[in-house]
Amino acid sequence: FSGLNGVVKEDDEAALYVAVNAVSNLDTGDSDVDLTVSVPEGGIRAVDAAGISDTYVSSTDSLEESFNIGARTAGDLNVTEASESPDTKTVQVDADSDTSDVTLFVLDLEADEQDITITDLPVYITSTGAGVGEIIKDVKLVQGSKTLDSVSISSTTATGRSIFFENVDLTVKDGETETVKVVATINDIEGAFSTGDSVYVSATSSALWDAEDEEGDQI
Repeated sequence: FSGLNGVVKEDDEAALYVAVNAVSNLDTGDSDVDLTVSVPEGGIRAVDAAGISDTYVSSTDSLEESFNIGARTAGDLNVTEASESPDTKTVQVDADSDTSDVTLFVLDLEADEQDITITDLPVYITSTGAGVGEIIKDVKLVQGSKTLDSVSISSTTATGRSIFFENVDLTVKDGETETVKVVATINDIEGAFSTGDSVYVSATSSALWDAEDEEGDQI
């Protein structure tokens, strides 16, 4: 480093920092390597107040620092049921018209080690008394006031349905938590759907999620 213009006053101390930016394409052979940065003997030249130029750093000085180049820790996503998620809930359903914006499930998504980008988020819905599609008309994944995706549910007698919210493009920053809700439109009571029927929503296996860390690795 040359052409520096720093001034250290008499009896004062100053700190000099050497910062590096690593390249983004390190391969396997470049990881787990120890590097040492040092200032050699006579490696600092300075001019005093009298205009005399001299070199500093003697053989007895210890001006070196070692560090290790290692692979970045893989990102992780912690998925938990949020405290505001309803344990049990009775919904007053109209006999003649659909009931909108019924919150069925709330998830907390916490990123660890790296930012995590979620593309597809699946949930599983089970029902009793009638088929999932006979009770629920559609579901949507909501973050705050924003709808990330919505899925229509065909009217069938199946009492278990996998729902895939796709292309949600939700990024969770490292160390932060994002909350999403599964919100449904409930059909009006008719056919097999009657008072007392119920639905239950749960998160599915992580193998069915499409989520990547900043390195592009699937988590």
